[in-house]
Amino acid sequence: MKSACEVTPDPVFVDVMAVVDLPPGAQRVQCIGLSRVLLCHPMGQRIFAVIDSCPHALQPLNGGAMNGSSITCPKHGARFDLEHGQPLNGVCKKALQTLAVRIRGERIEVCLPVTP
Repeated sequence: MKSACEVTPDPVFVDVMAVVDLPPGAQRVQCIGLSRVLLCHPMGQRIFAVIDSCPHALQPLNGGAMNGSSITCPKHGARFDLEHGQPLNGVCKKALQTLAVRIRGERIEVCLPVTP
């Protein structure tokens, strides 16, 4: 599944936080507009951003275990690929909504989906 920024000709990125505020192994929830965005920095991986809602039962993913580039929902055990959002076990069939991330200087920026 492509993020909104991959299919939008002029994507809009929003400054979210300083890179130093999301060290390897950390997660942080940021409210951006009406969206709860979960930023994840798994050990040995790049920074990822997803909408903080498990598509299985709409529970927060914040606090879920990260393993490589995947996250496991702390409520029901659904596991997702943080890069593409694809489910990785049989608990959930729906993909997680991922967001494009870029680093500008020492800041993390996230591209939010455009809502009509």
